[in-house]
Amino acid sequence: MLILAIIGYVGVALFPTDTEGSKRTVKGIIHLLFAILQFTALAIFIFNVTDVLKPLNTTLFLIASYIKLVVEVGLYGLVIALLLPFVKKYFGFFERLFLYSSNLYIFLLCVMMIRY
Repeated sequence: MLILAIIGYVGVALFPTDTEGSKRTVKGIIHLLFAILQFTALAIFIFNVTDVLKPLNTTLFLIASYIKLVVEVGLYGLVIALLLPFVKKYFGFFERLFLYSSNLYIFLLCVMMIRY
């Protein structure tokens, strides 16, 4: 899953997004598809790894669980903002919420690997 997320990161970096209000371009659509790949791969990874952390350290498991909830809010908010026009103005907020919280989760995993 993390390899798919990395492919998504690279694709998002290579293909620029369309600016707000402009006509959709092929590069913008490809950017969106890579972003969907990246977000989906990260979400699947985070949703499946969290329960595995419980036997390692209860405190870090609780922190990971709370971060996972924030990731879920960001992801579900993103999907809703894509589908419902009146929520579209919050798309950037949900996108950043997802990206920051998923990066924080990966950072927590790195701390756990160093510690254990």
